Amino acid sequence: SVAALTKSNLLTGAITSALGGANDALKEGWSAGIQYNSMLEKANISFTTLLGSTAKAQTHLKALQAFGEATPFEFPDLIKASQRMQAMGFAADSIIPTLRNVGDAVSAVGGGKEELDGVVMALGQMQTKGKVSAEEMNQLAERGIPAWDLLAQAIGKTKAETIKLSEQGRLDGGRAVQGITAMMGERFGGQMDKMSGTLEGRESNFNDILNRRLGEATQGNTAQMKDAFAKGTEGLATGAGAEFTKKLDHILTRMGSSITPMLEKFASGEYFLQGLNAMDFGEKSFAAFKQGQIGQGA
Repeated sequence: SVAALTKSNLLTGAITSALGGANDALKEGWSAGIQYNSMLEKANISFTTLLGSTAKAQTHLKALQAFGEATPFEFPDLIKASQRMQAMGFAADSIIPTLRNVGDAVSAVGGGKEELDGVVMALGQMQTKGKVSAEEMNQLAERGIPAWDLLAQAIGKTKAETIKLSEQGRLDGGRAVQGITAMMGERFGGQMDKMSGTLEGRESNFNDILNRRLGEATQGNTAQMKDAFAKGTEGLATGAGAEFTKKLDHILTRMGSSITPMLEKFASGEYFLQGLNAMDFGEKSFAAFKQGQIGQGA
């Protein structure tokens, strides 16, 4: 019956749509896994250079990974933060403790990735310069961090006295960073845990774990792709590549021969001239038509 046929078509359409959606999700998951593994490879090379050994690099990456899965900050952003901090003079064993204190402070003021990046950058600049300046302290304040108050608490001075010492160049940048981050931990400790309980925080944890699982599931495919690219590169660089170039050149030359006359006409302005002639003819025809109408009206 028509009703049965309609129901059958609807069911078929629903199944097809579901399968198509599942296929799209599988493709996206596969792509995300491959990208995750690629990110890990590059990060491993970077940290091996910074830390001096592959073993230390892998240990550090696992620590950052675990940190991301338990906090509202995602693994890729933590990798970048660690790389920046180490490049600015932070010791590798201080990265996670410092990120924990900074993360708690940023979470306390409702900040996210951008605020974390900004705070890390300001502290890194202070560490690199070796002194405390209003520029970096203001950068921290702009991101909601009461830096002068924290530093004053760390050194046992008033805020005014701390600013005065900074103006006199008497505050060491490295020690100031240690003091500020230590006071962040005392004042804001536990705030990341609270933020992780929010919808956004749980989504961040979910994404970190999901991406790790997708990366693990596609490790074999990642190795296969690397091997395929290596073989393809070798092929293009040797005799097979030369044959490919020769055949492609032959095809493109034939295509070029067919469009050369057209290009020559275009370059010579012939097409433009034809267009102008057509416009001139149209204008004259319209004028003649109007003249005929006027004559009939007379």
